[in-house]
Amino acid sequence: MPLVEQVIADGRQAGQPVNARILFSGHPSANRTGKLHAMIAGLNASKNELVAFVDSDMRQDRMALRVLVATLLADDRAGSAFAPVIASEPPSTVGDAVCALMINGLYEPAALATADELGGELPFIMGHLMAFRREAIKAIGGLETAEGQLVDDMFLGRCLNECGYRNRISPHPVAIIHRGTTILGFVQTLVRWIAFSRSGLPTLSFKLRHWLTGMAFWGGLAIALLEASTGHPLLACFAALAPLSVVAMINDLNCRMAGASLPPKYLWVSLLLWLAAPLIYAQILTAREVNWRGRRYQLNMHSRLGQSNSNGNPRR
Repeated sequence: MPLVEQVIADGRQAGQPVNARILFSGHPSANRTGKLHAMIAGLNASKNELVAFVDSDMRQDRMALRVLVATLLADDRAGSAFAPVIASEPPSTVGDAVCALMINGLYEPAALATADELGGELPFIMGHLMAFRREAIKAIGGLETAEGQLVDDMFLGRCLNECGYRNRISPHPVAIIHRGTTILGFVQTLVRWIAFSRSGLPTLSFKLRHWLTGMAFWGGLAIALLEASTGHPLLACFAALAPLSVVAMINDLNCRMAGASLPPKYLWVSLLLWLAAPLIYAQILTAREVNWRGRRYQLNMHSRLGQSNSNGNPRR
């Protein structure tokens, strides 16, 4: 915060027209995520026709916002535009590698493939960096319409889509930063992303790709173990090609998205990602709790916000 204050002060001392300030939004109510609460406070304090929001773990370059706004304004029917993300930094821990593989090997390729089929738009928003027309926000009843949702940005995009607006994807990706993620952080990340996918992603247009990939992995692994236990090693090896191909595919997609392959010592992590998934699903369905950005959220059976949530520091 002192760095931001200093940049604002330096700009004003240099005679630049700086229209920026730090806004403290306070603690959210139990039916709002910290992000949604901060977005509502920011929207209420702004006056312009276009409004943009960015997550704190994004590292956008100088062109990201310009291209994002151009993408939004190029389509009269667009209510929002958002930027795809990539994990571009080399991982330093197993947790970092998991985060990179989930983003570069699973979610972003599926989003881009779905958008390509739909002409450059999606029926939801992946809101790491997103811009809205104010009129579109008003048309869906304001940002408050996402209260009770764990994945508020995806829900807002679905509301826009249902009201006849488009959610356009910018051709300019932004980098997401994960550094030094621990094993506990790795588990918490998997819990969050699977909870997000359960409550925020439409089924047929997005999750089907992951379901088919999971079926190939677990089906091949089950057959391989069965054949090995019944004394058919060649058939077991043949069946094992399916899960190994899934692992290789995810590693390859990560390389294509990030522009660099994982260090050899982390090539096995994509296998861990799939093996851990059933345990994470079990935890979500039983504990129904997510730790996210300094707050603990209690979830219902549908991975939406429960009745009681504990707060951390105020969002800025």
